[in-house]
Amino acid sequence: MSELMQNEKIRFEKTDLELLSKSAAFMVDDLHNFENGKNCYFSFKTMDPSHVCLLDLEFRQIEVLSKFGFQADKLKEAVKSFDNDLIDLEITNDKLILSDANQKIEIKNLGEFSNDTPLPKLDYTSNTIMKIQEFYKVLRDFKKLGCDFITLESNEYNHSMKFSSKNDDGSQYRNFENVTNCIGSNESNYSIEYALGFMRILATNKATKNLDIQMEYSSQKPLKLSIRGYKDRINFYLAPRVEY
Repeated sequence: MSELMQNEKIRFEKTDLELLSKSAAFMVDDLHNFENGKNCYFSFKTMDPSHVCLLDLEFRQIEVLSKFGFQADKLKEAVKSFDNDLIDLEITNDKLILSDANQKIEIKNLGEFSNDTPLPKLDYTSNTIMKIQEFYKVLRDFKKLGCDFITLESNEYNHSMKFSSKNDDGSQYRNFENVTNCIGSNESNYSIEYALGFMRILATNKATKNLDIQMEYSSQKPLKLSIRGYKDRINFYLAPRVEY
């Protein structure tokens, strides 16, 4: 672990720490920040153990010089216990200290971990924007009917997006007339469990629940979900289900 010359103290909005901690806990046990080129933004990239999904998160308005790590569940429970909208995070050599005027919680600093997680470089041929709550409802409804995978379909002729799924009991679909850009015909299958888990975090967070989600995909390529109109960068990549 690189030694700190002095402790760093950063003030966060609680909603930002909720997004970080819940997204991390959904995917991994431990999370470490990384250096983003010449910038010192508060940045994280991580992939779940099964390599199905990847999270790329960067708080652009917050700079940090330290390399550190934390147990995702520990941070999630710590953040949850705060009532105030602002939380101070102090980074020391061996601790992360969360505090406000009323309480202080310390969790272990796991230190530096040098494991680069490259982002996929993809050219997408379908780009759709819809409300976070709208897409969350689609996934939730399909899951309630016992579906494990959702199929995304779009083509350049009618500029619509079709969500569909099927299981042993039958099939269902929904059409949305809001494809903003499409080249050719695109069709790909994705896990409802992973997509729903991430969208639930966005749909229940005060800072993101009323925003739009941008969905980019192409046939048999990872689905990229990103938040439109949010001050920071949060990208979620989900590998397609490939049938042989």
